[in-house]
Amino acid sequence: MQKELVNNPAADSIALYIVWIPMVPGDSESAARRSGAIFPAKRAAQFFDPNHCVGKACVDDIFPGCLAQMIKTFPKDHPLYDRLVSAQADDSSKHPLWDAILCYPSGVEWTGRIPKPAFWSKQIDYSEDGKSRGFTGQFLKNDCSQAPVDSDWHREVHEAVEKLLDPRHSTQPPRAQMRTEADSTPP
Repeated sequence: MQKELVNNPAADSIALYIVWIPMVPGDSESAARRSGAIFPAKRAAQFFDPNHCVGKACVDDIFPGCLAQMIKTFPKDHPLYDRLVSAQADDSSKHPLWDAILCYPSGVEWTGRIPKPAFWSKQIDYSEDGKSRGFTGQFLKNDCSQAPVDSDWHREVHEAVEKLLDPRHSTQPPRAQMRTEADSTPP
């Protein structure tokens, strides 16, 4: 991602906001700070969200019904089908959005609800042996009713940067700093 975002002079016009959400063992604010160090402060505004508030709001505001759409789309013999059905039976507050890229053109107003992104990508599965195939996971892209595609984060970020640099989109420079949920205000 350094190549796509940090070391790409053309990407200087992209405002980058990163929300770190602790989802797996080892995730913490200090781990987020270490991982976030690859992004110079002038390039990215970074936030730590220990209570998953942003991820939950994304599910509620942007992706309501996404899980049900995925279940309708996936064949019952798909390796993820049973996990999706199980997740749907759980309390939705247990499933915040994470491992996702949400892209907005400049000028989008953030009011009471999170606006729908112009395009997005969400990793829904990963493969530890994916490097042998050239992919590290499966991603949903822009539509919960479409089958996931094999990809990796570098490809997804590269594609997002290309779309954001399209002349039909413009962006503002970022405001940069790391904040915790307790002391942050929305970007």
